[in-house]
Amino acid sequence: MAGAALILATTGLCSTAAGQRLAVPVTLGSSESLRILWVKADARPGGVEVSGRVRRQPFVVGPVRGHLHIEAVFGDGRPPAVADAHWMTLPARGSATAAFGTLLKTGGSDHIKLIRVEHRLHDDDQ
Repeated sequence: MAGAALILATTGLCSTAAGQRLAVPVTLGSSESLRILWVKADARPGGVEVSGRVRRQPFVVGPVRGHLHIEAVFGDGRPPAVADAHWMTLPARGSATAAFGTLLKTGGSDHIKLIRVEHRLHDDDQ
């Protein structure tokens, strides 16, 4: 992974019925240029909606490049469900935040043991 990623937080969420928060830990991997402030994961039919807010790191000026790589890790041995998300526009300076969101197509929220969200500078296939 390009850039130095820092694991900033692990937060527990609650409940699993459709439209409700999941009771799984979420790890956040910020980078030198982007800080992931918070993430929520909500059960949806056929998947998990992952959303949250980001902010540029202090003293970073100009465009913040890259995307958020999001994975749901299963406890039953299945390969992880993966999706990428982009945040809304961040101003070139300041401490404004931007929203992001995506749907992880998991077929349901059962057996998810962890969700990872990390900032990546380059496409995943590079």
